[in-house]
Amino acid sequence: MADIVDNTAFERPVLFTSTMDLLAATPPFKDFELERIVRSVQFQIDQNTCLFAIERERLAGYMGWILTSRQIVEDWKTSEGILRPAVEAEAIVVTIIAVHSPSLILPLIRKAKTRSNGLPVYWKRMSPDGRSEVIRSVP
Repeated sequence: MADIVDNTAFERPVLFTSTMDLLAATPPFKDFELERIVRSVQFQIDQNTCLFAIERERLAGYMGWILTSRQIVEDWKTSEGILRPAVEAEAIVVTIIAVHSPSLILPLIRKAKTRSNGLPVYWKRMSPDGRSEVIRSVP
C-alpha cells in the first residue's frame, strides 16, 4: 500500500528529481518538451498543488493540478477555453498524473479532493494512440 503525501513530507529537491525521473519514463510525458514539464512541476510543488505516492520508500506516483473556476472547467471540457488557474477555487483540474500502477490513481484523486475541502476533481484521459480524450471527474 502506498502512502499519499504532499510536498512537506520530503525535501523539495528530492521530490522534484524523483518526479522528473518518473515523468521521463512515463508516456505521454516522456515525449513532452522538458521546459514545459519542469515549469509545471516546479509551480505545482511551490503551490503545494500536488501529491506523491510513496511505496517502499520510492516514488510510485505523482499528481499535480491547478485550482480553477467552474466556468473555466466547462469551457475547457468543450475545448472552447484555455485551462488556467482562477483566484476563486471552485474545482481541481489534474494536469499531470503518472503512476507505476493504475491502482494509485483513485487514492491520489481522493486525497486531493479531501485536501481541497471537497472540490470536484476533473482530468482528461488520453487514448493510448493519443488521438482521443475523455473527460473524467469525481464530483
